[in-house]
Amino acid sequence: MVNPAANGAIPDKYKTVTGGETWLRLKGVRNASSFPLIGDASRNLDSNASWSIKNASGNTGFALAHGNRGVLGYFDGHAASSTQYDFRDALWKVWGSEIDVYYIIPGAAARLVQ
Repeated sequence: MVNPAANGAIPDKYKTVTGGETWLRLKGVRNASSFPLIGDASRNLDSNASWSIKNASGNTGFALAHGNRGVLGYFDGHAASSTQYDFRDALWKVWGSEIDVYYIIPGAAARLVQ
């Protein structure tokens, strides 16, 4: 879960840097059931999976890989079948603002959630 303006970083209020490594600060997460932690991801313009979800119009993103839906895993341990709108709403809650949110249909370019 990332902000394009932050170059792939999580919001400052949720991170700590130790020894040059960025870590999720667990005590910063207040609503674990609405904080996406992992999810389906794909590379732009092919069907290959990706290890990261980058919320940008670049190479990787949240992938609608299961009948126009993707799976998001949340901090509290539950997972949910999600649309691009669910993904957008989850990021807006975490970031606390209406940032631009992108998704990928595998084999196509990243698209902005309208």
